[in-house]
Amino acid sequence: MALWLYAYYVFLVATRAAVRLLLGRNGWAKTRRNTERIAAGAPTALEA
Repeated sequence: MALWLYAYYVFLVATRAAVRLLLGRNGWAKTRRNTERIAAGAPTALEA
């Protein structure tokens, strides 16, 4: 059962990707980021 669901899912995703390529909709829109409040010179990410 799980293999059938996986195969069906792959078919749907591959079909959608092929249609997007054929229509020329191959852009990758980025998510807008809100302004981050960081101090000048401070590291972007801190290690735990």
